Amino acid sequence: MALLIIKIQAQAKKQIGTSPEYYRLQVDLKRGTYKTIKLPIDEFQNPQDKSVSGKNPHFSTPTLNATADTSITANTPGYFSADVQLKTEDPIQLGLAKTANILKWNVYSSGTVEWDTWAYTTWAANPSELNTHWYLDWDDHAGPWYENYNTEVYHDVEAQYYNYDFLDDNDATYVRHWIKIRGQNDGWFTYWYDTSY
Repeated sequence: MALLIIKIQAQAKKQIGTSPEYYRLQVDLKRGTYKTIKLPIDEFQNPQDKSVSGKNPHFSTPTLNATADTSITANTPGYFSADVQLKTEDPIQLGLAKTANILKWNVYSSGTVEWDTWAYTTWAANPSELNTHWYLDWDDHAGPWYENYNTEVYHDVEAQYYNYDFLDDNDATYVRHWIKIRGQNDGWFTYWYDTSY
C-alpha cells in the first residue's frame, strides 16, 4: 500500500468570552481541495479518556491594583481560560481521535500574565461506531512558558493515535494532533493546530 500523508495547519485568534465555535474541515483527495464548514456547537461531543494537568504552585489570587510597569499596557486585566480541541473523524463523520489543550492564566494591571493551570486530554475510539479500534500511541506537552516580557503565556500539546483495522488490516493508520495556545494580556488568545494523517 502506498504511503499517503495529509497535513492540515491553521492559526486563529479568538476573543475571550465570545461563544465557542466548531468547524469541520472536509478534504477531497481526488480534487486536492478542502472546505471549512461551521457547525452548531450542540453537534460537538466531548469524549475523553486520558487527562493530564498541572497547577502553578506560585499562583496566588491576583490583586489588580498592583504597582504597574508603565512600559507594558494591559487592555484587559482579569482571569482567562482557553480550550482548543482537535478531533479526527472518519469519512462518514464519526469520531476516531480527539486531543484538547486547556490553559488558564491571569492578566495583572501591570500587563504581565501568570499561568494558573494547564491541562490536556486525549481520546481514542475503541471501538469506534463502525467497530474499528484506535489507540493512543504517545502524548506530550511543553510549558507553560512566557514570552514578550511575560505578557504572553504558551502551552503546547501533541498526541499520536494509530489503528490496524481502519483501511488495511496489514498496515497501520496514524493520526497526529498538535495544538498550541498563546494566552495574551488583551482579552484574546491565539491558537495554532496541525494534524497529519
